Amino acid sequence: MLKGFLFFFILISIIFTLIGGIFGVIGSVLGAIGGLFGAVIGVVVGFLGAVIGVFAALFGILAPFLIFGLAIFGLLKLISL
Repeated sequence: MLKGFLFFFILISIIFTLIGGIFGVIGSVLGAIGGLFGAVIGVVVGFLGAVIGVFAALFGILAPFLIFGLAIFGLLKLISL
């Protein structure tokens, strides 16, 4: 009876180990797929951020000139009245 119990216990532990291994493989594959999508999304978002940053820098450089130009244009309009 003890041998039967030990055999049953070993068999169940092997089955649970196999099931855990299968779930581990599935989880790692899904994690790899998620990481790939995360990398692709990260590259796209990073590229968009870089483009927006370039436009922000351009506007930051041009803004004083635009404000100065609008001020001079407004003064000339006032003088011409």
